Amino acid sequence: MKTDTGTTRNFANHSPRIYKALKIPPSSMIVRRWEPLQRRRAAGAPFAAALAFLLLLGCAAPGKRLEAPYISLTRIEVDSTTVFETVMTVTLRLLNTNDVPLTLKGADVRLTVDGKDVAHGVSRMETTLPAYDTALVPMTLYSSMIDLAQGLLKIRDQEPLKYGIRGNVRIEGGFLMPSTLPFSHTGELSLDGIHTRKQR
Repeated sequence: MKTDTGTTRNFANHSPRIYKALKIPPSSMIVRRWEPLQRRRAAGAPFAAALAFLLLLGCAAPGKRLEAPYISLTRIEVDSTTVFETVMTVTLRLLNTNDVPLTLKGADVRLTVDGKDVAHGVSRMETTLPAYDTALVPMTLYSSMIDLAQGLLKIRDQEPLKYGIRGNVRIEGGFLMPSTLPFSHTGELSLDGIHTRKQR
């Protein structure tokens, strides 16, 4: 059977128009044309998702970085002393240098005097520290260095003590906020700032 190749070629070239005129979807042509596009879209999906996530982070926190509150020691009060430990209440001054408030949930604190660890403590907190504001927070510390703790009360004629205080404060935060902020501070404390709680 003789075939008119020219007619066949012309029909193939104009088949999309014929399908369109007859309102018949050329399903085989649609599948062939869309398969490469679908593969490209599937391959680019992970990259697009990662890019969107990075953009979300950038928009949600443009240049924001929380700073740990500035913490200094203002007062030491010895509550009790036994053969095994000394219990003291320290008053900490917290200064928030951020432009957002910090909701403090807890803290762990280690106190050193003249480079030696003397006390450690943990405490729950329910304190909101406003932006660019300060607050005084009492905290209980425990020391097993009895000789040193008692000696601090007897040498009032010496120079101010060099102390160090370090630890972590836990804050209430969302997805983009850290849950823990480390802090460290050194300074001098006059022995006049050390008090013994009066027994009732």
